[in-house]
Amino acid sequence: MDSNLLFFLLLLLGTLVQSYGNQLFRSGCPNRCHCVPDIEANRLLISCKWSEIPATGFADFPANITKSLSIECSDSEAPSPLPGGVFRLFSSLAEVRLKNCRLEGGLSPNSLKGLSMLKSLHLDSARGIRLVEGAFAHVPKLEQLSIVESQLDAIPEAALCDLRNLQILNFSHNLLDSANLGIASKCNLDVLLSADLSGNRIGDVGEQDLGSFPSLRQLHLGQNAISRLDNHAFARSTQLSHLDLNDNRLAVVGRIPEAISNLNLANNQLSLISATVANLAGLTRLNLSGNSIDLTTPFSLASAQLESLDLSSNRFLSIPFGVFERSTSSLRVLNVASNRITTLQPRAFRNFTRLEKLDISANQLKSIADETFAGLDRLEELNVAGNEISHVDIGVFNEIGRNLVRFDVANNSLQEVPVAIGKLTKAKHLNFADNHISKAYKFVLSKLPHLRSVDLSNNRLQRVDSFVFSDCQHLESLVLRHNRIDQVNADAFSKCPRLKHLDVSENFIAKFNGSLVELSELKVLNASTNAVEILEWREFPEGLRYLILDHNLVALIGSAEMSKIKNVELQFNRIMSLAADQLPRNLEFLNASRNNIAVLADHAFRFSSHLRSLDLRHNNLKTLKESTFTVEHEQTPQMELFVASNPLECNCDLDWIKKPKSKARQLVKVADQEATLCGHQLNNVQMSFASLDRKQLLCSYTQMCEPDCICCQYGNCDCKSTCPDGCECFHDATYQTNIVKCAALNGTSARSFIPRDLPMSASHVYLENLELPVIKAGDFFGRSRLLHLHINSSQVERIEPKAFSSLPSLQLLDLSKNKISSLNGSELVKTSKITHLFLNDNNIDSFEKSLAEAVPNLQVISLNGNQLQDLPESLVNMISPNGRIVSVSLGQNPFRCDCSQRFAMQRWLPENLERVVDSERVFCVENVTKSFRENDTTTLSAFPPNVGIDIFTMPMLQFIVEGNRTFCAPQASGIFGKNPTENSLLLTTLIVTAMLMFLAMIALLVALFRKTHVAFSQRRYKKATPSLNCSSTTPGCSPTPLIHYDAFVAYSRKDEKMVLEKICKRLEEQDQLILCLLHRDAPTVYSSRVHSISDELIRQMDHSQSLILVLTRHFLDNEWCSLQIKTSLQLFSKSKNKRLITVVCRDVDANQLDPELGQILRKNDHIMINDSVQLGSDIFWNRLMSALPTREATCGSDCSQIYSEMYGSIVPSDIV
Repeated sequence: MDSNLLFFLLLLLGTLVQSYGNQLFRSGCPNRCHCVPDIEANRLLISCKWSEIPATGFADFPANITKSLSIECSDSEAPSPLPGGVFRLFSSLAEVRLKNCRLEGGLSPNSLKGLSMLKSLHLDSARGIRLVEGAFAHVPKLEQLSIVESQLDAIPEAALCDLRNLQILNFSHNLLDSANLGIASKCNLDVLLSADLSGNRIGDVGEQDLGSFPSLRQLHLGQNAISRLDNHAFARSTQLSHLDLNDNRLAVVGRIPEAISNLNLANNQLSLISATVANLAGLTRLNLSGNSIDLTTPFSLASAQLESLDLSSNRFLSIPFGVFERSTSSLRVLNVASNRITTLQPRAFRNFTRLEKLDISANQLKSIADETFAGLDRLEELNVAGNEISHVDIGVFNEIGRNLVRFDVANNSLQEVPVAIGKLTKAKHLNFADNHISKAYKFVLSKLPHLRSVDLSNNRLQRVDSFVFSDCQHLESLVLRHNRIDQVNADAFSKCPRLKHLDVSENFIAKFNGSLVELSELKVLNASTNAVEILEWREFPEGLRYLILDHNLVALIGSAEMSKIKNVELQFNRIMSLAADQLPRNLEFLNASRNNIAVLADHAFRFSSHLRSLDLRHNNLKTLKESTFTVEHEQTPQMELFVASNPLECNCDLDWIKKPKSKARQLVKVADQEATLCGHQLNNVQMSFASLDRKQLLCSYTQMCEPDCICCQYGNCDCKSTCPDGCECFHDATYQTNIVKCAALNGTSARSFIPRDLPMSASHVYLENLELPVIKAGDFFGRSRLLHLHINSSQVERIEPKAFSSLPSLQLLDLSKNKISSLNGSELVKTSKITHLFLNDNNIDSFEKSLAEAVPNLQVISLNGNQLQDLPESLVNMISPNGRIVSVSLGQNPFRCDCSQRFAMQRWLPENLERVVDSERVFCVENVTKSFRENDTTTLSAFPPNVGIDIFTMPMLQFIVEGNRTFCAPQASGIFGKNPTENSLLLTTLIVTAMLMFLAMIALLVALFRKTHVAFSQRRYKKATPSLNCSSTTPGCSPTPLIHYDAFVAYSRKDEKMVLEKICKRLEEQDQLILCLLHRDAPTVYSSRVHSISDELIRQMDHSQSLILVLTRHFLDNEWCSLQIKTSLQLFSKSKNKRLITVVCRDVDANQLDPELGQILRKNDHIMINDSVQLGSDIFWNRLMSALPTREATCGSDCSQIYSEMYGSIVPSDIV
């Protein structure tokens, strides 16, 4: 066989075997892990990302072939313990990396058991890590140990002594407070080369701390709190060459190994360069920045090999050449920035022949003179930024111009671009930012053939003239940000073929005048915050990829047919619409947020098949049509669309976003659905796209025919919906939702509207602010698809039986804010699916038991704002703990409460608080006046009104809690107490007190009778009206009255003089009538602030045959507000065989009286005082005397018999 053929077959076989092995590795890779074959045959590198290390460990891992295992935990709080023997199967594992895993319990002696071949262990952010003695006993070959940012605060004694082969140790950024690592004088780590203890809490380095590391080459102790170094701390570290002590608290530096070549003492508290540092003859790098060293430091550096010296942020008034005079020929980098240097002497650097980088920034230089940098033949970077330089001599760069690559003179006081830079023939980067430059000379920059970037930002340039930047053949970046440029010449950038990045932002540019067209290599143009009004794509070169035009005045966009721009930022402009021809065909990212875009043309993105991200947030879009996002060619990536903060309407045009098989949905993904809101068509409630349902996306219609409807051409058709006049109608894209809203109709629409005009296919009906006093039985006939019916604020007073019986699908019925007084259940026949019933804000005071049977599935009912005085029994059963109702509102009802708990509501409420959504608004309400008038008092009747003049209220829960402790607390046994003797004494006292009160009352009555000068001969027997405060059988009540008055005169105290002169004087003197006047003869002063009711006034009126009420404005404002007077007058008006005459004075409008006074006027005689009937005129007296009853004759024998029975044989003198 040919040897070449044999070789080819063997190679093919090897490739197949390797391919099979790789496939085997991939198929056996654990879940959420990535397995990569190592260059070593049959070895795997496995990296996993889990929330935490699983408790099952690594049972499913290919342990025998794993070389490296890396695990990152996404949940840093979840415990990830490493139990003993967890790695026992990984016999050949060489590297373990654990990141962000909370190693609960730390590393035990057996945690690493089985890893005998382990060479590298890295624990990064392993919170809770804790080391115990013997933790590394099973990894004797470990060469690298890293435990960083893990809050490690201590290392057990001799814990590291098992690591005899350790070469690299990293315990940085922990909580260690000592540098001895627990092994001082216990053992030696003879091969340890590098130790990193930076970022801990070490306060000092003692004599023995580093004695166990004889071979140490690098030691990092930066970012600690070290304030002291023992003079013998580095006695055994004779080979140490790199020492970092930066960011500590050192004021003095002790003895340092002589082999040190790299020393970092930055950011300490040094005031001078100590002798131990100055005597380091082999020093090549020294960092003393951030200290307090000045020119008084006594020692100069002995090293003649120093290459890098950092003396920045100290207190030097001039460059301290004497400190490093032995290194002038070796120094490559010198940094004296942030000092107090004011001048540079000419030729001061003449001996620094190898200096490549000089930093004198942030000092106090005023100018740069000729020959300042003479001798710096190899200088490549010069930084003098942050000084006060206002002038640069023209010959400054004569000697260094041939090598200087970077010149930074930013943040100074230059007025113009220095002409001296024309000598920098090798310069690549020039920085003139943050100066006062208003002028740039022509043909200066063009002399720099290697120039790559120029920064002139934050200056005062007013225009970009010709020949300033022209002919810069290698210029790649030009920054002119934040100047005052308002004009760009057409040839401003001519012959700049390599310009890739141009920044002219924050200027006043309105047009580019064709200056950019020839920039064939331009990739990024930043023209934000300018004055561009029209976006003309042809002004930009074809190769432009990134255009930034935000914060301009762009209102119009031209044709983009030839543009190849991929990224465009147009936010904060005035764009009102977007069309297909305005967008580049290669566009990948477009940010047009914060504009005025209200219209997206149909197929606006049909050519944008590469568009990946479209940001239209903060515009005026009301809809997003599916046709807008269709493309001619299938795009590879799915476009992310951002449309939050637009006044979007939840209409049918958005249905494609929720439609599962929508083609546009496959092309476009709304990335900010949680933040994107649209207003519901019905009530403009803002709804998130994320929670939006297809049925909530509605389109308005006047007439609509459902798909597959076969009768649309006919007048009467169930599947054809016509919206009633004046109403709003909506349907969703699937035609399953049909919403009709008729609210506050007026004119012809209101007169012609009847519920029968509603579409037959309506699913949701809202009738608001209409005039529907009666809901008739056939109003909603045939609406079998109706789910929600709202009839609100429509003056509904009565609902006919079976009014809703033709609504078998009804689930929600809202009858709130009407005038319904009762429901008996007949209205809701065949509506068993109702789960929500809203009856709040009506006049309902009771329910029939049949209501509960009509709505067996009711879950929510609202009854707040009605007239319920107690919870009906039918509702008690429905809302009980075992009932089906889960939510009820009962607030703002006049519920009554009493200590006897005769009202079910106060017993029921505490047991069902979790169901009552407004329990804090459930009040006990007591009409004090009404309860006394109807003799139906409760415990709360004794409280003075706190709402108006009649009502007392308190929260029911408060009544239940406080009443049981105070006024409703149960009394002790007996009458007054438990002691019988005490009961007897108190009862005797009560009887005596009652008798004394009885005698005092009789004496008061006799005095009243005498005062009125009434002759007892004119009295007759008359049975008294029962008292409001006692029954006919109550002891202590007055006896049955005998005498009476001809008339009782009620008036205002402020009108007493007028009443006496105009009315009472004639009645008493001429007509000989016996009068009882309210404020003259009544024994009590009545006030609107007194809410008690006494029998005296009622008895006086009852003794009178008639009552004259003088109604004035003063009477209405004062006496009528008194509960005593109002109640007494109302009782008198109801008495039979009595006359009540009201004299209505001029200052009273009879049409404005309250209902109680109006009823008195309507049912009794009244005299209106006006121009034709004046008070005291003959017409007035004729009407008054005709209204008064005729006086009766003196009593006969019957009356005498009564007197005899009452007074015996003694006849009062008044009668005689």
